[in-house]
Amino acid sequence: MEKPGEEAADRGPLRPIVSPVERERPADPAFSSSRIVINHILQGLRQGRYVPGQTLVAAELMKELGLSKAPVREALHLLVGEGVIELLQNRSVRITRLDADDVRGFVAVWSTLGATSLRLAAEAIAAGADGRALDERIAEVERAAGRGITYEFLMSIADYHCAAAVIGGNLFIRRFIGLAHFEHTHRHMASLMPALPFREYAQRFGGVHDAVIAGAGGQAERLFQEHMAWVTRLLQGH
Repeated sequence: MEKPGEEAADRGPLRPIVSPVERERPADPAFSSSRIVINHILQGLRQGRYVPGQTLVAAELMKELGLSKAPVREALHLLVGEGVIELLQNRSVRITRLDADDVRGFVAVWSTLGATSLRLAAEAIAAGADGRALDERIAEVERAAGRGITYEFLMSIADYHCAAAVIGGNLFIRRFIGLAHFEHTHRHMASLMPALPFREYAQRFGGVHDAVIAGAGGQAERLFQEHMAWVTRLLQGH
C-alpha cells in the first residue's frame, strides 16, 4: 500500500483537478479568496499533505496562504457543508473519514451519473466535438496503471471524468463532479483497495473510452455501468 504522499515523492506534485464549474463561479473577491483556501486543501489531499482524520488549524492556513480570518473560515464552512471536513465539539475541524459504506454509496451514485456523463460526451463527439483531451487522459490512465500506485491511478480516472463532463456539457453533472471531491473520496477508496488489478482495471476502462471516442453513447453508458459493477465487487467484504 502506498503511504500518504508517496506519489508526490515519486513524481512531484500531480496536476490538480480543475473543477468543471470553476468558470461558472462569480468573480467576487471574497469568494476568490475562499476558493484559494478550498483549492489548497483539496490539492493537499491529492498530494498527501492532508489525510483523513487530520486536524486543520485556521491560523496556520491564514499564515501559509497570507489571508485574513474571514475567507479561511468561509472556506472551512463550505467544505464542512460538502462533507470534506467535519466540525468538532471544540470548534476545530478535521478531514472527514469515510467508512466502507460511505464509499460504496459513492460508487452506487457514480455508477449511474458517470455513465450518463460518458454517454453525453460520446454523443457530443459523434456530433463533432473534439475528443483529443480524452485520448490524452486515457494515456495517463495507462501510465498510472504501470506505476501501480492506487490513489494516483484512481485520480487519473477522475481526471478523465472531469474532461468528459466538459465535453458532454451537462451543467448539473459538472456541478456534481465539482462537489464530489474525488481528491477526498478516492483517498478512502485507495485504502479499501490497496492492491488493485491495475492492468485489468485500465483495460476495462479503456474499453469504455473506445466507445466514447467512437461516439457510441449507449455502448459507453452500458460498458461503464458494467465496469462499475466490477468495481463494486472489488469493494465487497470491506
